[in-house]
Amino acid sequence: MAQAEQPFPVPQLLAAVRSEIAAERRSDGKDAEKVSLGSGRLVGTGEGRSEHVFTCCRWNSALDGAKVLIRPSQARGPWTPAEASRMPDGKIRVLVSGPEWGRSVTNAQLRRDDAENWAVMARSLEAVGTANSVVRLESAGWILGQGSPRSARDPDPARWVAGWSGLSRCCRSELEGGVCAGQA
Repeated sequence: MAQAEQPFPVPQLLAAVRSEIAAERRSDGKDAEKVSLGSGRLVGTGEGRSEHVFTCCRWNSALDGAKVLIRPSQARGPWTPAEASRMPDGKIRVLVSGPEWGRSVTNAQLRRDDAENWAVMARSLEAVGTANSVVRLESAGWILGQGSPRSARDPDPARWVAGWSGLSRCCRSELEGGVCAGQA
């Protein structure tokens, strides 16, 4: 199936979001809380993922089931997306996405994936122009000065405002965008 043509500025926004994701995954994560993992061993591989089991002296329970990034302990290269969870015996099970993780990783660092919100945005932008898109192109265009929203008066405001019939005329006028005669 061919990719639908994406309207301006979706391709530019998508490129910027992907750059933010790449920058986050290349950063050293100085301010991020890291967890050190040791005695790692490969348990299994398949579908572009590998499963590893590590030991950990001080686990951060906030990382259970969260999207995380992992890299070998002494590495200074990019972080790799992963999922980590603590097993009942205290060991850490890590599912790593990507082919670069092999049998030789025994010590690793783990941190929360701060690029996950960017990844969600990228998926939304990638879907623009398809039936699954959550982006409303018309209203998104208003922000960029493309068109303008229609405004009108509702002939039956009682369906939107609870207790409409009990409001004073002055309150009704204010809600309809007018000025109360007693306050003019």
